[in-house]
Amino acid sequence: MKYKIEHELLTGEDVQVEIEGLLDSPALIHNGLPILKKSSHTNTYDVKKSDGSNVIVALEQNTLDPFPTVKIEGKKIAVDRMLNFLDYILIVAPMLLVILVGVLGLVLGLFSARIVARLLLINNKPVARYGFSLLVIGISYSVAYAYFVSFVPTT
Repeated sequence: MKYKIEHELLTGEDVQVEIEGLLDSPALIHNGLPILKKSSHTNTYDVKKSDGSNVIVALEQNTLDPFPTVKIEGKKIAVDRMLNFLDYILIVAPMLLVILVGVLGLVLGLFSARIVARLLLINNKPVARYGFSLLVIGISYSVAYAYFVSFVPTT
């Protein structure tokens, strides 16, 4: 999915944040071509405008939300994206595994929440978005339940 960045410093420019696969990091696209990072250690990009000037755009990763925080010249901006209240509930649902299984639940919950968040952003059709998200949540809870039944002693 591609999301257009609207900002007064980028007027007349086609700059987009692209979120592709489940585990890929977001990319910055300018006029249909990917922009290379300034360095491999930062998510900072130089966007060369058509008038020759540069605008610095930074993409900051969030823990659960796969959509990065976009900063232009150091100031955060809002980018239109498609997550609503139900989507956030689905992202948090795997985190409840911490209560059931402890440390394994934490690892499994974080991993599952990240995958669910990506699925909610990269799929266009609601059936696919919610169906695959519920499938991942179901698998996570099944693994946690199997661990709980197998390894936790009952009295």
